[in-house]
Amino acid sequence: MLRHHNCYPIPENWGDAFIGLTEDVCLATVCGLFPHLAEAGDLVEEKQVYFRDMVRRRGPSLTTDAVRCGLARLRDAGIKLAVATNSGTLNARIVLEATGLAEFFPVVMTYDTVKNPKPHPDMYLAAAAGLGVAPGRCAAVEDSIAGLASASGAGCITLAVANTLPAADLKSADYVFDSTPAAFAWSLDQARLRA
Repeated sequence: MLRHHNCYPIPENWGDAFIGLTEDVCLATVCGLFPHLAEAGDLVEEKQVYFRDMVRRRGPSLTTDAVRCGLARLRDAGIKLAVATNSGTLNARIVLEATGLAEFFPVVMTYDTVKNPKPHPDMYLAAAAGLGVAPGRCAAVEDSIAGLASASGAGCITLAVANTLPAADLKSADYVFDSTPAAFAWSLDQARLRA
């Protein structure tokens, strides 16, 4: 359980700027705004413990049957799947195992497996290489501006899902969807057209 900490005034929607970025970047920004916040490092560790415990407890409820079904259809159609996340390796593994999605992703790239995390293209370049597929033949499903920049910079087709940010904020994507299953369905249709 998190200890009680002082409250700091934060503007509404302030956290939107952090979506898709690494904790290091977020922490540096917070410490820059609140230099007196000496306990920030401790807060990050507490958050990690709380997050991992929550994921282990809630497990499969953190995803949907539609997402599982969409991933199964993609895999069964021979489409290679990878995860490219600005989370760390331990958190990515815990989330994939707890949600039952690990079986779909033979390649998992995290911020600590590449030199430069999102928004740099390294993560998507590494994921494509891990799958043995040219980045230009990859579709990246993203919900953050940093993720879209990373995927686009690597040369991937970008599919934005407007679930954490409004569609208007994700207009840099090649295509925008209102749900992850819709992005999966589009990907499956495209793969069938190219077969």
